[in-house]
Amino acid sequence: MKILLTCTLIVGLNLFNMSGFSPALAQGAAINRDGDRVVRGSRRDLNREEAIHIARLSGVARVRNVDRRGRYWIVMGEPRRGRDLLNVRIDARTGRVVGMNRLRR
Repeated sequence: MKILLTCTLIVGLNLFNMSGFSPALAQGAAINRDGDRVVRGSRRDLNREEAIHIARLSGVARVRNVDRRGRYWIVMGEPRRGRDLLNVRIDARTGRVVGMNRLRR
């Protein structure tokens, strides 16, 4: 009985694969201000505007300076609250915030 169930399962899986169906792969996408679709699964790095957008989502209200250093974007600006400056470090390949510092004026 065990062998019969195993053989049935193997044949069923092979028929499923031969039928042309394949599992869907997840793909992240975002829409920028211009209405363009930005695919996050691609190999291209973030551009300056995308880095600014991510920094604003992280708490920067007014951007003062944006600089690319190696594989990181460094965005400096004023936070929503307080008088300090906020320094946000963003990975240009993944868009992940890897560091955030408050700088006293």
